[in-house]
Amino acid sequence: MRAFFVLLLLFADIAWTAPCAENDPNCPWAVLYSEEENSSLTRYNPLILDPNVHPPLEPLKAQGISLYAKVDLLEFLKLTNPAALQDKLDSLIEQVIPDILQKGFTGLFITGLTSLQGSAKKSQVAVQCVMLISMHFPKVPLLLYQALSLLPDTSLLIQGIMESAITSSYNAKTNSYFILPKETHLQKVAALKKVHKIYPDLQIFTLDIWDLKDTATLKKIYSLEESYGFRPYVAPYGFTTLAERP
Repeated sequence: MRAFFVLLLLFADIAWTAPCAENDPNCPWAVLYSEEENSSLTRYNPLILDPNVHPPLEPLKAQGISLYAKVDLLEFLKLTNPAALQDKLDSLIEQVIPDILQKGFTGLFITGLTSLQGSAKKSQVAVQCVMLISMHFPKVPLLLYQALSLLPDTSLLIQGIMESAITSSYNAKTNSYFILPKETHLQKVAALKKVHKIYPDLQIFTLDIWDLKDTATLKKIYSLEESYGFRPYVAPYGFTTLAERP
């Protein structure tokens, strides 16, 4: 009988500490670009990490946390020579991504797409990059950063999208945080709501920057963006430390 209760307690402890599912809209997620080891990391799913500077992956992966490595495509979008672009893509597919996955990452967070606005050629290259990655790594989930212009071409290839500075942002010149003008905020919200309506299966993550000492504003940002149906994360500039929700 005693052994039974020990087993029961062990099972209860495992169930209690198990992370929430990546696709659970109520599950918190985080961005962390440092080696910080924090026991609270297991509460976040997914985690967006730097592929080279990150906390130990195996303990997180063992608990079912989805680990996305940042992959910057900006240098690809700058290339105008087809041969040079092909060489870069070959390196990405044959070396860079396999090395990332070998480390223990389970997903790819694709960035560097902010230069796409107003450039049909760059958008086409970006779409081709995403398609190529998906074709070679069909079981690896993809998350796109600031890439609304790539929809609908990539909608069936990705797990979700992430947009930043929905409510707040940071001015590096003045070293200060600020709330976006209401009109700008509402425009961004409208664009994401439209995406959510057309592609209800896509996860919509929002990333804002704010001072962790101002807990009152942090709570307002989380509450506001969750009311829109988004999955927010708010952290100080740099994302070098885990920003736990107040």
